[in-house]
Amino acid sequence: MAAPVLLVAAVALAVWALFPTVRMGVSERAQRAALQSELDGLQRRNDTLRRQVDRLKTPEGVEQVARTSLGMVRPGERAYIVAGTTASREASPASKDASSSARASWLGALARLVGLGR
Repeated sequence: MAAPVLLVAAVALAVWALFPTVRMGVSERAQRAALQSELDGLQRRNDTLRRQVDRLKTPEGVEQVARTSLGMVRPGERAYIVAGTTASREASPASKDASSSARASWLGALARLVGLGR
């Protein structure tokens, strides 16, 4: 009868001694998977940025940014700003000022219409 009690005690002692090691291994595997996922995402982002840099090293890429982000045009071309559209507000910094003043005048007219404005 002492042998089964000793066997149970030995198994319990082994489980008690090994549990922290096993728990740490499981935790480290989960952490490694999370870090690998983050690394994969960062590598994809890095590849995207590298392609953007390569594109900006070409005359076509520079022209695209100049036209879309800065609202620049070639000599002889005319730029038209259409107020009230998302694209026109993103086209140039000047259009942002125009659209905000148009929005303010529209809101002012609405306020006067309902009796809130002066």
